[in-house]
Amino acid sequence: MSSKKHHFFAFLSRMKYINRWGLMRNTHPQNIQEHSLQVAVIT
Repeated sequence: MSSKKHHFFAFLSRMKYINRWGLMRNTHPQNIQEHSLQVAVIT
């Protein structure tokens, strides 16, 4: 279980480097960290 926990936090720290590829054309590039924050605020 401890190993899975470390993988989760490692993924969270890399989120800002992973670009999000949406189905629609964007006016500016967005990473998954920004997208996840916007989704969390809306919900």
